[in-house]
Amino acid sequence: MADAPLYKQRRKYTRELHDVHLHGNHKLHVLCTSKGKDVDKMLSTFRRKLGGMPVKLVAKDRTMELDKFMMNDEYTFVGFAIEGDKSKLKVSGLEINSNNYIDIQVEWRDPYNKTKFDSLADVAGRMIDIHYHDMKKKINRKEDHTLWGFCPLPNKLIKYAAIDAFTTYESWRIIYDVIMGLDKAKRDKEEMKKKNKAVIQYNN
Repeated sequence: MADAPLYKQRRKYTRELHDVHLHGNHKLHVLCTSKGKDVDKMLSTFRRKLGGMPVKLVAKDRTMELDKFMMNDEYTFVGFAIEGDKSKLKVSGLEINSNNYIDIQVEWRDPYNKTKFDSLADVAGRMIDIHYHDMKKKINRKEDHTLWGFCPLPNKLIKYAAIDAFTTYESWRIIYDVIMGLDKAKRDKEEMKKKNKAVIQYNN
């Protein structure tokens, strides 16, 4: 997580949280920093080791590595109601590659949910684990909202942001795998039909 302190709250910090509980026995190791150099180091390390990763940008301290990462065609960025995220990033002079981002709220609908738009909790609760149906209840939306401007961020908001990033990433990974699996099965069936048709024609 990259966090940038606001005016009159400029304080450089790095906070590391171990064993942030997700669901079942799953846990996260979270590193939250407002230091540009630390952000660069983290992104460089992750890009070398991982093909994809959940990243939460609470705000930012402008770094070249982060700029390059967000405009890199090799990565697909996934969000939820992403227009708000994009506008906040622009305030900080950042931009996500417009050809490489996905808004889950636009691209997928829970077939059993009758509301016009699904929340992240709805999607994560169905795709990952029912535990996430209550994920938004872990903080007080009114009281804690004002704390996002604090530096350093309180631990409970760091945990909240980390879980938000994980559920967004993991929900789309599952949805994408299902979509690709169905598409592959369809192509395999069509290919098999062509082969069977060719064999029948040859025998005749």
